[in-house]
Amino acid sequence: MPSLRIPLPKNLARLIASFIYQPRVTYEFPIAMLENGRKSLHVLPDGYEYRLATEADCAAIATLLTADTGFGTWTAERVKSELLDRLIDPRAGAIMLYKGTPVGCGFVTDASTRRKRVAHGMYLYFTPAHRGKKPVTHYGVYQTMAVAADLNYDRVIGESDPWRFSVLLLHLSNGCVPLKNSLYSHIQWFMIERRLRPALTALAKRQARKAAAN
Repeated sequence: MPSLRIPLPKNLARLIASFIYQPRVTYEFPIAMLENGRKSLHVLPDGYEYRLATEADCAAIATLLTADTGFGTWTAERVKSELLDRLIDPRAGAIMLYKGTPVGCGFVTDASTRRKRVAHGMYLYFTPAHRGKKPVTHYGVYQTMAVAADLNYDRVIGESDPWRFSVLLLHLSNGCVPLKNSLYSHIQWFMIERRLRPALTALAKRQARKAAAN
């Protein structure tokens, strides 16, 4: 007896796929947040250097990104073609060094649509040993991402793996807005926000006490 196959409408197929596919989560950097964040930056601690990335840095950046297994394998050629060659501006690609060793990087590429100019923050990354140093991570993120505000982009979007809680905590605590643009993303963000709620609550209390003291 032949098997009975019922074709699924395309929209229903996409809906079902959204339950089983695990995409990277996305979030938005409000323009005002980027502008204010850059204005409030502190001088980098001793030993750190922030500078614009050039083609001469491609091999070092590839080594940095490949060290994190979640990013796959990178080469100097891939860094140049996928990141440096796609920057919205020469100022939109940077590398952070500590005593001459690369410890972080960040890039902003163009993801505009026909209706809006959209910038895409990519690989805003710091090695684990330097990830918890707020002045350093803030400097790297805001100096790089705020270039999109200078160029009058309408929106600035970032993305991350849903299990990178330290990265998501950094961005959410600074005012990033989760983008829940699919059924599965609602589920992802529900789980992320539940996981990070104690840390975000504690951070809000510390900020309130600091504001009251001033």
